[in-house]
Amino acid sequence: REVAAAIRTRSVFPFGRLATFAARAQPHTPRARPKNMLRRAITLHVRPARPHCRRELSTNRAHWPLWIDNAHHEAIGGATLDIEDPATGETVATCAAADAADVDAAVKSGQNAWAGWRQAGVKQRGAVLRKAAALLRDALPELVDLETKHTGRPKREYAAQLGRVPEWYEYHAALAETSEGRVPPLGGDPDHLAIVRREPLGVCGLITPFNHPLLIASKKLAPC
Repeated sequence: REVAAAIRTRSVFPFGRLATFAARAQPHTPRARPKNMLRRAITLHVRPARPHCRRELSTNRAHWPLWIDNAHHEAIGGATLDIEDPATGETVATCAAADAADVDAAVKSGQNAWAGWRQAGVKQRGAVLRKAAALLRDALPELVDLETKHTGRPKREYAAQLGRVPEWYEYHAALAETSEGRVPPLGGDPDHLAIVRREPLGVCGLITPFNHPLLIASKKLAPC
């Protein structure tokens, strides 16, 4: 009864429809069931807590090395770049500046891992993508601050944009798990059957611009 009264005054849940629903659920006779109806109304708006599945993601760095072969590496040539906050001109971090030798090392690492990823079943690939989505979603507050400092775009814009990034991985996980071949009617020849099956091709080099680094990188990485 106290919760219902608080909802009617919008002091607990500031949702107009929920307040109206809860108000209509007030009993007029002793046989009414307001608690069940109220619980049902609340579950429409309250998302259940997700299990804690992330490992610690450190986004508060003064220097960002390269990530090659599942480990951090400095550039082979030792070059670095300053990362400036466009709003203040202040250098907020540095990063390793890769050259052709670093790219070759990354490609070689990808080729070494290629055989195992190619042979992985669709269920395993989907699980990897869903785990990536969960890790990204848990790290969103830090990532929003980081990309705002690195690119100068408004924080509210990044909060909305990056909030959708994990969905790219979940979407492509669902595609992998439900992938099916096709039998197109090529030529109309009843004596031949054409089957189209999608197969991974190999290691790709993906170029990502600075203005939407995580979003555009995810659009290219998730389908892989």
